[in-house]
Amino acid sequence: MEKFKSVLTNEQIGFFEKLGIDISNLSVDYHLYNSTEIFETRFLLKGKFISLPSSQVKTYLDIEFLNDSILKNIKTTDVSEEDMAKNHIENMQFSFKHPIIYSNKKIYKKWDCGYIFCVVILKVQYLHKR
Repeated sequence: MEKFKSVLTNEQIGFFEKLGIDISNLSVDYHLYNSTEIFETRFLLKGKFISLPSSQVKTYLDIEFLNDSILKNIKTTDVSEEDMAKNHIENMQFSFKHPIIYSNKKIYKKWDCGYIFCVVILKVQYLHKR
């Protein structure tokens, strides 16, 4: 955990703070691949989606019990693949998804379940002395 905190920039720390996430409470997976350190964390946020890129709606429509409610409760936006690729802060990528994508718990089996799942992946050039 300390290693993760030590490589975050102020802007990346601000991302977590704006979401109300206490970095010290995160569980972080660490991998070293070639000369790149990879940190990954996943967490749930209380909240709901108010819009989705139209390209992602199909993903959720394929989930049988979500398909009726999603179309009634969500605005779709036209976002280019290029703009979707901008979900990053420097070398930290993040993605917000409905939690049913990652867990089959009963609480998530409706569109407005009250939670949003977030995945954050940070890639840093490995320096031997950290």
